[in-house]
Parts: sequence; structure tokens; C-alpha cells
Amino acid sequence: TISHAFQSWVSSFHAALHAREVTERIINRWLNQTISHAFQSWVSSFHAALHAKQVTQRIIKTWLNQTIAHAFQGWASFVTQQQHATKVAQGVLTKWLNQTISHAFQGWASFVTQ
Repeated sequence: TISHAFQSWVSSFHAALHAREVTERIINRWLNQTISHAFQSWVSSFHAALHAKQVTQRIIKTWLNQTIAHAFQGWASFVTQQQHATKVAQGVLTKWLNQTISHAFQGWASFVTQ
């Protein structure tokens, strides 16, 4: 009767409440797993991006060092060529000066012996 109907209603209310709690736990677990997977995916992509950045920095550093080394080798070659050109020019000037002095001395010696 009414008591029996009320007991039946209370029983179905508790069953529905239990079903709701179970459903909420399942949904919360599913959401947590989804968020966890998303976070793990983000962490993985972050590590990949960090690794790519490190590789890129090593490549750029290597390229920069090679460029600097090449520039230094070019400068060293230029200095060597300049030193050689200076040595050759000094030799030419010394020879020319010696010839000029020799001609002048020979002219003076010829003048004196006359």
C-alpha cells in the first residue's frame, strides 16, 4: 500500500542515486584519462620540439664555426700574399736602389778619374 509504495520509491531512488554515482565516476575516469592522454601528447610534442631546437642550434653553431674558420683562412691567405708581395717589392726596390747608387757612383768615379 502506501508504505509499500513509499518503500519501493525509496528503493528505486537509492538505485538511481547509486547508478548516478557510478556514472559520474565512469565519466570522471574517462575525462581524467582523456586529459591525461592529451597532456602526455603535449609533453611528447614539447620534448620533440625541444630536441629539434637543440639539433638546429648544433647545426647553426657548426655552420657558424665553419664560416668563421673559412673567413679566417681567407684572411690568413691574404696576409701571406701581402707579406710575399711586400718582400718581392722590397727586393725590387733594393735592387733598383743599388743599381741607381751604382750608376751614380760609377758616374762619379768616371768624373773623378778624368
